[in-house]
Amino acid sequence: MKRQLYRRWQTGLVLGVLAVTAIFAVAVYFSGSMVWASNKHDHLATDWSHRHMVFSAPKTWRQRFNVSREPRYEQQELRRKAEKKNFHHRPSHHDAVLRGDWSNYIGNNATAGAGVFPAKFSFDVTSASCASDFVVTGTNVLGSATAANAFDRLTVAAGATGSTITIRSADGLTTLTLTAGASNANTGTNTGTWVIDPDPTVEASNIAASINAAGNGSAVGVSATSAPAVTTITSTTPGAAGNAIRLGGDVDTPGSGLTVDNDNFLNGANDTVSIAAFNDLYVGCVTNGVSDPQPAWAYNTGGTVKTSVALSADGTQVVFVQTIGGVANLSVLKWATGSSVNSGVDVTPAPTPSAYRACVPASAAPCLFNIPFSGGADDTNSSPFYDFAADTVYVGDDGDNLHKFTGVFNGSPAEATAPWPVNLQFTSGTTLTAGPVFDSVSGNIFIGDGSHVNNNGGYFYAVTASTAVVHTPVFLADTPGVLDSPIVDSTNEHVYVVSSNEGDNLHSFVIEYATDFYTCGCFLSFQRLGDHNPTSIVYSGDFDNAFFSGGAGNMYVCGNAAASDIPTLYQIPLTSTGDLGTLGALNVGPALTTAPATCSPVTEFFNPDGGGPGVPKDWIFLSVTDLGQTAAPIGCPANSGCIMSFDVTSGSPISSTTATAATFSAPGGASGVIVDNSVAAGTGTSGSPGGTSQIYYTPLGNGVCTTLTGIGGCLVQLSQATLR
Repeated sequence: MKRQLYRRWQTGLVLGVLAVTAIFAVAVYFSGSMVWASNKHDHLATDWSHRHMVFSAPKTWRQRFNVSREPRYEQQELRRKAEKKNFHHRPSHHDAVLRGDWSNYIGNNATAGAGVFPAKFSFDVTSASCASDFVVTGTNVLGSATAANAFDRLTVAAGATGSTITIRSADGLTTLTLTAGASNANTGTNTGTWVIDPDPTVEASNIAASINAAGNGSAVGVSATSAPAVTTITSTTPGAAGNAIRLGGDVDTPGSGLTVDNDNFLNGANDTVSIAAFNDLYVGCVTNGVSDPQPAWAYNTGGTVKTSVALSADGTQVVFVQTIGGVANLSVLKWATGSSVNSGVDVTPAPTPSAYRACVPASAAPCLFNIPFSGGADDTNSSPFYDFAADTVYVGDDGDNLHKFTGVFNGSPAEATAPWPVNLQFTSGTTLTAGPVFDSVSGNIFIGDGSHVNNNGGYFYAVTASTAVVHTPVFLADTPGVLDSPIVDSTNEHVYVVSSNEGDNLHSFVIEYATDFYTCGCFLSFQRLGDHNPTSIVYSGDFDNAFFSGGAGNMYVCGNAAASDIPTLYQIPLTSTGDLGTLGALNVGPALTTAPATCSPVTEFFNPDGGGPGVPKDWIFLSVTDLGQTAAPIGCPANSGCIMSFDVTSGSPISSTTATAATFSAPGGASGVIVDNSVAAGTGTSGSPGGTSQIYYTPLGNGVCTTLTGIGGCLVQLSQATLR
């Protein structure tokens, strides 16, 4: 008996020592460069993956130990606790209509894309940095060294009476003057006429004909076309210099019926950029005398970036997938400052991994390394998931394959070979994969795929990262399949998957699994989200602050209302362990549009003093692509694309009358939203910048960008507080 007691004591002592050693090792591990790249600053990288790998508050020692090994848990704690740390240092914010703080041009037709997220780097979680904090996004357009022509647009109203249009050349030495007359013609040196017509479409055509008349537009380096009631005037010489051409005269004069988009031409570019980043994000930041946010860098990397980008922990490197010649490439970039959107740098890839690793970015001379996906498939839907601990990226392709890349930010970047890549199920043809999510606690990678040719449906998979074993999948959805990444709660070891089609062509849904679901093929809970709308994708939702704080909480998802297919906000109450509850136990919120459209993903945003000092606010943000409801309770500015927020601080049940907290116009809807609410507001100077509690996104449609001006794709910052 004494021996047994001694052995138990001895065993307990050994286990205790091991536990203390393990905790110490974890502490040492997290104090290294994996999460913090400096002993003085707590860096914070926020990208698409932080919405899909989440951590409810640990309730047991085991849970706390498990998640402590995951750098994203530390990042989540830094992000949410930094808000509390800055609590009493922020100015009062008020519930108000969302204000467009800035809207910066990123390229004609450029956008991050539907369900795609920009990424945000904060140099320090407790203070704002004008030079070091930045937002980066792919543009979803092919990077090209071919210069683009600048242009401007003149809109003609019915009964236009404008009598003079002037066009000044880029060098400022020549001005063409057009006046109303009997014909569309050249009438002398640098003069011409056009015919006014009561039909605005005809008059727009007449203006274009006059500009194209010999001796008119050619004298100032422009040509023109027309479509309905708009005359588009284009520089005949491509490049950024064309942006100096100026349109004037009676345009924009009240009563003239002629309205110009901008005084100067726009969108002339020496390069078309595929990726762009902006700094000087805050109030008080000034670079070269300019107070608006500036392009930190913008590059033509040779391909098209169609999915979300990811960041290294210290923000000095970016990883993304780009399509080059129809083949997906994993691209790793060391950026350098000094280029603009209209004069982007053409990046020459390093020839070898070692050359990339040894490369040191110089002013405006970045370093890039491309790794073509083995098998030659494209990737149009799967974003790269970075495993900080292993310096590894997992990403899918359009051939239903899951790839692994090693040594991404700290070693020798390369694609892992056999048994990688692994085919998930479909062996030929095109089957889209969603972005994978790696859970370090279970050791599994979770991923879904789209419709298969043979069985017209999508599956959900778990793949063991250490062995590349694909476990028995579950058939989850009919067309379009599973096209958004799952959300993994690594604390409770639960996985939430959303799809547009339950398999009966009648319902969209969210389903909850355990991380070892393949052992039984069973699920934990299930909720329907109204109808299946074959023309729209249902994206993943997000949790409220009560969930992250250890309470029961709620999940918010946008689905399609039964019968009408109108986008509708759903609130799913969660148990204290994160379960979705019994089927049908959810709250149906307001209709967001006047007819069927598509929602964006939902993003949660907790602000400890969003309602003023000491008054916390918990927000959710989402958008609709079109037909935003202008009437109460939504109140979009127009019946078109609209981004909106809801106050979910109380966690009270929502209903059809639940009102938005704020709305703002978003042409075509919004991409995924990245939130920045971790920096204390300063006094609005370069040394103490102001402007916190922001969101960043790109509209899916073209618009007029208002700060870094252009006509096309914009990167937008919105805030509750007035920045400028």
